[in-house]
Amino acid sequence: MDSQLKSKILHLTNHKSYEEIKSFLETLSKSDKGPFFEWYISKLYQGNGWITVVSGRKNDRGADVLLYHPDSPQKVTQIIQAKNFKRPITFDETRTELTKFEEQCSIKYNCNQFRIVSINGYVKNAYSLEEWNIDLVDWQHIKHLIECFKPDQN
Repeated sequence: MDSQLKSKILHLTNHKSYEEIKSFLETLSKSDKGPFFEWYISKLYQGNGWITVVSGRKNDRGADVLLYHPDSPQKVTQIIQAKNFKRPITFDETRTELTKFEEQCSIKYNCNQFRIVSINGYVKNAYSLEEWNIDLVDWQHIKHLIECFKPDQN
């Protein structure tokens, strides 16, 4: 991944340039868009005190970023699926991710806490799936992570 892109977004993050960050993420090349967003989400959670591992790749079973609480660094606390789409995620796309989580991720990582981070949110009826132990968060959540971001957070 391009270190200049990483430097640029971290500079924007430190300056809390929310709209520039969103525009930057949305206009990345198709080949960079997914992996870069996964890396960035991981960095944001790290800067908010979490231990993170980027596991996203083809056939990742729905696990892009693994979060570990500093008090129990040996156990996955939450599994993140990162979505950098230019549109809201549909009900069917959300349901597919939930199914992957239930059938594959939760077993592999022994974790029942799942979150999808979508830069452009979800269609209205997708939120009905939250009753199945899935947390659906959007740009407002990312802004909160940016607001609380401390680059040297341990």
